[in-house]
Amino acid sequence: MGIVTHVVHFGYKPDISATEKHLIASKFLALEETSLVDGRKYILSLTGGTNNSKEGFANGLEHTFVLTFGSQEDLDYYLDKDPAHQAFKVEIKHAIAAITVLDFAYWCPLSLKRVMGAELRVSGFVGAQTSQQ
Repeated sequence: MGIVTHVVHFGYKPDISATEKHLIASKFLALEETSLVDGRKYILSLTGGTNNSKEGFANGLEHTFVLTFGSQEDLDYYLDKDPAHQAFKVEIKHAIAAITVLDFAYWCPLSLKRVMGAELRVSGFVGAQTSQQ
């Protein structure tokens, strides 16, 4: 299957302070370094932050985290066996009012430059290139 992306959104209980929310987010981001299998890091990337959308569709969710794994097996290990992740879930349970999780497999490169040897023109994408012939 290849690369798998795991997206997690948190909404907090009303009595959780901004300081505690920040601490939870920091601990989540630290999982990139503390989650190990056979002594090696296996999360390819982990990023996240506080919602700042002006659209108004957050539905009470405040933090989003995006993790990338090299395989479905790595994601499965993270979800079911990783000691650092298992401890984190127990530690934050009291603070979480809502959680949404979505996963998807990487299926198409975002920066397509050539298809079958022909240049592509992709309008609206930052860094898109066009060629005049």
